[in-house]
Amino acid sequence: MMTSPEPGRVLVVDDDRDTAQLLRRLLERRGFVVRVAHSVAMALDAVEEAPIDLLVSDLRLPDGDGCDLAYFHSVYLLIDIPAR
Repeated sequence: MMTSPEPGRVLVVDDDRDTAQLLRRLLERRGFVVRVAHSVAMALDAVEEAPIDLLVSDLRLPDGDGCDLAYFHSVYLLIDIPAR
């Protein structure tokens, strides 16, 4: 009997709450398990609580830089969602 693969775990980090929730909904519809953080500090706490497979982060956050998250937690795929 084949088992389905575990869903990917994604952390969305964006200080714009509407953007973060939109990304969450889109990713969840595609089967990902999604958590949302609105700052570098919240993201660091979230990664300490549970591992992630993918980080989707705004680069300009109120308390730091989205690239720092990738560096400090060895998450090497970072997607910049430009603000409109």
